[in-house]
Amino acid sequence: MNDHQVAVNEYRTLLSLYEACAARLESLMRDLLKEEGIKVHFFESRVKSPESLADKIRRPDKSYESPLEEVTDLIGLRIVLYYQDDIESVSKLIGREFTVYERVDAHQVDDYSPDRFGYLSAHFIVGLNESRASLTEWKATASKRIEIQVRTVLQHSWAAVSHILQYKREADVPPLLRRRLFRLAGLFELADEQFMEIRDEAMRLSEGAKELYIAGAQNIALDVVSVREFVRLSPKVDVLLERISGMGFVVDDEAILEARSSGGDYAPELVDLCQKLGILTTNDLESLFEVEYGAYFEELMRMNSSEKWIVSREFAVILLVILAQWKQILDKHLLEGQGWSPSILNIVIESARKIRP
Repeated sequence: MNDHQVAVNEYRTLLSLYEACAARLESLMRDLLKEEGIKVHFFESRVKSPESLADKIRRPDKSYESPLEEVTDLIGLRIVLYYQDDIESVSKLIGREFTVYERVDAHQVDDYSPDRFGYLSAHFIVGLNESRASLTEWKATASKRIEIQVRTVLQHSWAAVSHILQYKREADVPPLLRRRLFRLAGLFELADEQFMEIRDEAMRLSEGAKELYIAGAQNIALDVVSVREFVRLSPKVDVLLERISGMGFVVDDEAILEARSSGGDYAPELVDLCQKLGILTTNDLESLFEVEYGAYFEELMRMNSSEKWIVSREFAVILLVILAQWKQILDKHLLEGQGWSPSILNIVIESARKIRP
């Protein structure tokens, strides 16, 4: 048995250890990025298969004396972000939390001339820092090298498609296709930049709506931005949430965000429902809080006593709108096909009907 086969066989016996390390690494990065407030599209952790390791160490252009120590991508984590400028934020975090042995920036936009294409991302070879390596749960893999890749959704899409096309280098591409790929690569980069600009403009709009509401502006037009600020800042919403929390409702915006398949809050649904009902301004929406709603929410609890009500701020307001306008909602079939569970929708409508016949 040659040295390569010995190394691969040893790796097979340690595979579960490497897999546990990869899972622990992903969990750690999830916690760290959540703490930093950096939104992540997805994580992808993996360990190299024994077959892939065998292929790598047999390559004629490679020479390893100790493959399990020298191969740096046995454990890998890919972090796919929404925005390009978050890559540097994550890079700084990696620098703080790990010992960085190598940072590969060859895939950054500044390294490409205007007539070249490639995928953009940041690659790191890291190890555990001294304080973390001493912890019991990390000791078994304390000396292992880890590869971390950080990229945006669009950069990941480019890398995935170019991988399927088997065009990893410009020289691999037939000349007739190069111009089309140059143009496409430019569009991907432009889209990444535009997403950041749209995000920044949305934040400016949100700040503007907040300033208007705090200043006491009347009849602010309802849109997703203004309704989010209304729901977040209105004292009447705070009173509503305090009352229903005392009844047993759990107000948890984060849980709702994580549970929703669409990945977003209920602000768009609230705006859509209000507009269909002719509720067009913050004053119109605020007037609905004059309806006595205590008995309604108590009835919701009674009729759905077998399950816990977990609501976000926006969804609580939607329930209030339904109470105030249930007849119009039924007449216009406004909640049909909106993703409501039939049983929950029936409870909500029947509770409103009973309290405000």
